[in-house]
Amino acid sequence: MTCAGSSRSASTRSRRTAPPWRWRSAAPGGGPERLSRDRTGKGPTVVDRGSPGWGRLLEPIRAQRESAGLFLDFDGTLAEIARRPEAALPIPGVVPLLEELASSYALVAVLSGRPNREIRRLVPSRRVEMLGLYGMVDAGGSRSSVQTIVPAVREVADRVLGAFVEDKGSAIAVHYRGAPDAAAAERRLAPALRELADRSHMGLLSGKMVLELLPLDAPGKGGALLREVVAHDLTGCLFAGDDIADLDAFRAMNRLRDGRVDGVRVAVRSPETPAQLCAAADLVVDGPEGLLELLGALR
Repeated sequence: MTCAGSSRSASTRSRRTAPPWRWRSAAPGGGPERLSRDRTGKGPTVVDRGSPGWGRLLEPIRAQRESAGLFLDFDGTLAEIARRPEAALPIPGVVPLLEELASSYALVAVLSGRPNREIRRLVPSRRVEMLGLYGMVDAGGSRSSVQTIVPAVREVADRVLGAFVEDKGSAIAVHYRGAPDAAAAERRLAPALRELADRSHMGLLSGKMVLELLPLDAPGKGGALLREVVAHDLTGCLFAGDDIADLDAFRAMNRLRDGRVDGVRVAVRSPETPAQLCAAADLVVDGPEGLLELLGALR
């Protein structure tokens, strides 16, 4: 189930754990849309460009920028989802904006499942930190264990038309976006890859038309985020993502709030964004363009 075009799942959130604000881009033609509020108090409020609602959520992050961090996924967040990973590019304007934000915030980081070298190529900024492969730091041993199963993973992928393998070194992904029937492809791939992962003592992570095998000791986005918050002694934190793996970072944000760290969870909505991600978010933006606009408000 996805959250595209629907606020139904978001309306079930507890107001104690997530403010009932949602944000979306301006109306066609460039003008701001009106602020709309659910007067029953049960549904989310949609906050559009120019409205003060989302500004109130962002203000604690802006106000303490010297000790605040911005953590951003890449695919589907800073870039539109592409048919193949190598075709994805950051949307126009986002790299210089990240560079600008990194000059005033304590930390601006891309937290992604991509390897660091790929993120650095796509976001060529020395000021922006790269936290690739779900935050894995020393991936030497992990790389060795993953490489032993690459042939078996390729054999599984070769049985499904349109599927292909992305070897990340310390993780390996099977994409099936090019399959004629994506749902059928997943039904064929998932059991075989799950069996292989269990046999190899690895984890299996599902995403937007991708299944990924990675070491069980990978910190995940949540673990990586918590590690960086402690390392940089951050007092404020914003995380933006668009897929199921980003829920791990959202859960970490809950722990940070318990520790008195201001946190904002942003879901970047697309037709494939999981409903549970939008339901857990403080703010929902429409696609990378919506996130670009929100990041601009953090100047």
